[in-house]
Order: sequence, then structure tokens, then C-alpha cells
Amino acid sequence: MVWWAAAIGWAQDAAVDPGAAQPPASDEIEQITVWGEAVSRARDAVEQEIVALGYDQVKRKDDRTIFRSETKWKGKVLLTDEGTLLVRRTAPSFKPIDPIAGTKIRPYPLCLVQPTACLAAGSWYVSGRRWGTIEDRVADATASPLSDLSEALADSAVLQTTAELPDRLEAMWVAGTPLVAGPVLATPAERRVALFVYWDTRTENEWGRQVRQVVEDFVLGRVQASDDPYPEQEMMLLQTNRRSYDPFPFPGVAGHPPQADLRDGGSP
Repeated sequence: MVWWAAAIGWAQDAAVDPGAAQPPASDEIEQITVWGEAVSRARDAVEQEIVALGYDQVKRKDDRTIFRSETKWKGKVLLTDEGTLLVRRTAPSFKPIDPIAGTKIRPYPLCLVQPTACLAAGSWYVSGRRWGTIEDRVADATASPLSDLSEALADSAVLQTTAELPDRLEAMWVAGTPLVAGPVLATPAERRVALFVYWDTRTENEWGRQVRQVVEDFVLGRVQASDDPYPEQEMMLLQTNRRSYDPFPFPGVAGHPPQADLRDGGSP
């Protein structure tokens, strides 16, 4: 029980080790490229809706795109590479003053007596109620394309993961190369537990189940056909102590609901 509990804690706390991934096959690269294009199209749709609201001054900075409006009190909209949309107030900013007619002289001393001649107020002065209306307009206009973008990003990420995962699983099973950060797995028993823990810690949704399916196929087709398959007692122990609602499809091992079933009010 000690090694099982330790493996569970290690897998839950560790981050995925990208160095364990192997280059995907050419057909998988083509699929990933297609989904990359889908992400680009979905992002373009979100950006078009933002621009249509008047935020047509577009600037790229770090991992985000910033949209500003000529109407300064409308604030700015930020779209991150991860698909997060934020509406932010803008601070006051300096604006150039027109020259005196017929000259090149700009009467900047006017700024001392008439600050608005040189200062764009931004959106800091907009009331909470009016600002809420601005946020709602952006949210309503981008809700549908933003949902499409989130799904495209998730599809792209899971496709990348499933394309790389078979080679990573093989490397772990043959050489003990961990799927997550940690020491080399020296024994078949450690590798079997790590495989199960990796499966058990994938999210139980559309995308997580695709990753789980790759692990299930590997376990049933590769591990169970090897000289070191899961013994029946180990399968029962892992099945009983899993955190997932859905059981692992071990042949001949019943999958009862986990001991702490979160769907029925269990503790997280």
C-alpha cells in the first residue's frame, strides 16, 4: 500500500515532462497542422467580433493581442494565446495638441489651463454601471466564437498529446522513462502503477477520455501481452483505490464506483 500511495501523490503533484515526447509520425503531423489551422480560424473569428465593436487599434505584445478603441473610455480588450478574453479600463494618456493655425507652434502651455486639450481621460472615470455595460457588450459579441476557440485549442492540445503518447508509453514500459517528472522507474511493478496513475489522473471529459483511451489500448495490447502483465490482485487494488468514476477496463475485474464518489457528495 505504501508504494501505491506514494505513486499516487507523485503523479498528482508532478508536471508533464515534455522531454519524454518523441516526434509524431507524418500523418499525425498533418492532423496537428489541420487543427492548428482550425485554431487560427477560430481566433480570427473572435478578433473580427472585437474589431466590429470599435476596438480596431490592434497590437501584439508577448502572449496576447491588445485591442484598443479610438473612443478611449471604452477601455481595451486583451485576447491571450490560451483563449482568455479580458476587458480592462485604460488609464489617462497624453495626446498631441494641434499647432496654431498657420504655424508649426504647438501651444502646450494650454495644457496647464485646459488639461483635456492634452490628456485623453481613458476609461478610469466611467461609472461602474456603464463599465458593466461595456463588458457585457464584449462578452455577448464574443461568446460563440470564443467557445469555438476554446474547443479548437483543446482539440489541438489533445491531438498533440495523443500523437506523442504511444512512444512515451513504450519508452516508460521498456526503459522506465517517466511520463511525468521523477526518477527512472526501475521495475515492471513501478511502471504498471505509473501507467495506471497517469490514466487515473486524466480529466474525465471529452478530451481526457481520448488520452485515457490511448493508455487503455497500450495496457491491454502491450503490457498484458508481455512477461510482466498486471496480476489479478494488483488490478483489484488499483481499481479499488482509483479516484476516477469510470473504471479501468481490466478484463475480468469488476469496476465498482470509487470509495469517494464525488458525484454523490464525496469529499474532494
